[in-house]
Amino acid sequence: MEVKSTINNIKQSLSVQVDNKYLSLFRILMFVFIALELIQFKKRGYFQAFLVDARIRFPYEFFPLNVEFTPQAFNALFATVVISAVFCSAGLFFRYSKWIFTLSFGFLFFQDKMLWNNHWYLFFLVGILSLFMKLEASWSVDSVINPKVKKTYSPRWYFEIFKLQIFVVYFFAGIAKLNYDWLVMAEPIGTFIKQRENYFVLGWLFKMDGAKYFFAYTGLLFDLLIGFILFSDKFKKSGIILTFIFNVLNAIIFDIGLFPFIMLTSNLLFLKQTAAFETNSKKITGTKQPDDKSVLKTSTLFFLTLYVFFQFTFPMRQFLYHGNPSWIGICERFSWRMMIQIKEPEKYDFYITAKDINKKIDLRTYLFPPQIMAQIVFPDMIVQTAKAIKIDAEHSGVINPEIKAEIIVSFNKRTSQNLIDPSVNLAVQKYSFFKPPSWVVPLKN
Repeated sequence: MEVKSTINNIKQSLSVQVDNKYLSLFRILMFVFIALELIQFKKRGYFQAFLVDARIRFPYEFFPLNVEFTPQAFNALFATVVISAVFCSAGLFFRYSKWIFTLSFGFLFFQDKMLWNNHWYLFFLVGILSLFMKLEASWSVDSVINPKVKKTYSPRWYFEIFKLQIFVVYFFAGIAKLNYDWLVMAEPIGTFIKQRENYFVLGWLFKMDGAKYFFAYTGLLFDLLIGFILFSDKFKKSGIILTFIFNVLNAIIFDIGLFPFIMLTSNLLFLKQTAAFETNSKKITGTKQPDDKSVLKTSTLFFLTLYVFFQFTFPMRQFLYHGNPSWIGICERFSWRMMIQIKEPEKYDFYITAKDINKKIDLRTYLFPPQIMAQIVFPDMIVQTAKAIKIDAEHSGVINPEIKAEIIVSFNKRTSQNLIDPSVNLAVQKYSFFKPPSWVVPLKN
């Protein structure tokens, strides 16, 4: 009975109705950014290169619904995602458009590892959470068309789960910086700011002695602490100012598209919301009592609990493995590890060996340059490339081909070394989402 009482108290607390105008503005801006990001990506030709024209694709091992796209099929999927995002932003047929967006965007996002980046992952999570919410309650076309939809308040948990997600993004970006390279070498931040020393506005700051350590440690402290500051009523205003400064600097220092502006948009969630009802359900002047439908369902609470558990535990898997996670590449996805490595290739050669055959492979016949560079960051893609080359060789009549690689890179300004064991037949290796790849050579320095 005590457990049940506690759960009911949690449900009642999270079900308090609060002013939803900032949440509505967050919905409008977030889905506008999603549509703009997708359109920009398509204009640059990335979708065409990675999904339509690519000779080798890089599907996720856990996602079985990979398809071969014709230009027409991809354009249909792209239009579905963008139009549904626009509908979500406008709050038009939101009950259906949120499902269409989340399913179509998720289908697109997981088609190929080349589409990975952290803010697209955030887009997908926003879609998932939106499925459980009525975000069309205000500032939406739906609320204009149907007055029954219109409400100026929403359950508090709508805000809290989004705020917790933003906390996770910042906090685990900080956890990822707790390593030797960032704390002692101030890399790769030192390289990034050095590349921008000639900037008209902030170039003088980037040239200062110790600048890389200043940005390294202020960035670390910001990521680790800003979530707590934004949750604090006392320091919230200062936190919002800090997020503005931080994200503007990020936009200048890093080439990360709309991500800084998306994070600035999330500040709306932390602005003070006026409660429409007290937790004891006493009526407040000018409002109406909530009905039973407004109380958080136990099933929804269960899902949210699992969701939060995953978000806080999955990024921590980096501590289960020996070695630098960024070097072995096993934890780079779904963990909010951002801008903490630079791998510069010195040599990147694949070889095919078989009876009476030992020749170098021209990777340009298989991969686009961005695909080659991505493999340096994510070594699991190297094995996928080797398997594809092996299949191609077998179709050409080569018997029992072995695919090996000599890949030499510099990691965060260290002396160059082998990334991959050149003696390993990559075509027979298996990649595990939870086990470090055995074909990656340990980082020496």
